[in-house]
Amino acid sequence: MTRIGEHGRVWRFAALALLLLAFVGPWAMERINVPAEYECSAPFVRLRGDYCGLPLSGVAMISAIVEELAGRAGALAAGDATRVALRDTFPMILSTIPAVLPFVIAVLSVFRGESHRKQLFRLVVWGSAVAWSLWWLAVSVSVSPPFRVWGVLLYAGLACAALTLEALALASRRRSGKAW
Repeated sequence: MTRIGEHGRVWRFAALALLLLAFVGPWAMERINVPAEYECSAPFVRLRGDYCGLPLSGVAMISAIVEELAGRAGALAAGDATRVALRDTFPMILSTIPAVLPFVIAVLSVFRGESHRKQLFRLVVWGSAVAWSLWWLAVSVSVSPPFRVWGVLLYAGLACAALTLEALALASRRRSGKAW
């Protein structure tokens, strides 16, 4: 178990590389109605029933959310924002944070030193990423088969693995007397 703590930088770098791959992969499908007798042409893929889907990567989804938030901030600054648009902004921000924060934490973990507080914070971040990704995976799978959204599937598996490794690293650090 102490080897996990000793090689923390290595497996955190691997987690960062896999996070990049997960964000490039498809997280959702933009659905369009195409009757079953017609073929879906690339890049669209056949989903269930009369629907085809365009794979949307995690990067595309996050950039669309950031673009939408920037537009709302501009409307707010110009005084054109409606109460309904502002009411929907906060949940949009909260739903994006668990997806992006593990990436930021992974980058910082590779280049920064260790401390007990940082490890506890990483546990919380990866724990929220696990909960969020499992929720997102359930939503995505309800629309398309799981292998079609392999990016979020990889993200969910990686979040579970990273949470486990961080917990084991913290436990090994405690056993060796370096916890505080």
